[in-house]
Amino acid sequence: MIVIKDLNFYYSVMNPIFTGLTTEFEQGKIYGLLGKNGAGKTTLLKLIVGSRFWISGSITVGGYESWKRLPQMYEQIVILPEQFQLPMVRAEDYVKYFGAFYPKFDYGQLQQMLLEFEIPSRRYLTEMSYGQRKKFLISFVLATGARYVLMDEPTNGLDIPSKMKFRSIVAES
Repeated sequence: MIVIKDLNFYYSVMNPIFTGLTTEFEQGKIYGLLGKNGAGKTTLLKLIVGSRFWISGSITVGGYESWKRLPQMYEQIVILPEQFQLPMVRAEDYVKYFGAFYPKFDYGQLQQMLLEFEIPSRRYLTEMSYGQRKKFLISFVLATGARYVLMDEPTNGLDIPSKMKFRSIVAES
């Protein structure tokens, strides 16, 4: 479970983003964050994974305090950011390097999703279009076996058929 208690965060005293935010996200459910641009959706995801620090309150992921950034927590959570840069490696090498961080990584599931998205695993990630890279990362994060999968604007950059396929894959996962 992801538990947020009395979270306070602001970029400046004049610009509070969260004041006393308390909520829980249960494992096995799909949640959506809705709000206007600048409302703090991406910021909340960064706070949850410990890549940004809050003023006061607490966030725990699977019982681990996210600000501590423990490897045991990162085995349970994965994030697909809206903006990303990928190294100049083949997709299959990326999987070999980064899949090892997730003890429950499912290589068979990854291959199935890459086939559905028509993503070649022997191609360099930097040679793929933005949409192809996004589909590769969607496939990767879903194959990690992480308890908590956070996605920031996951369908941005995807064509309509890929968005439909994304919904189907997430529903199956």
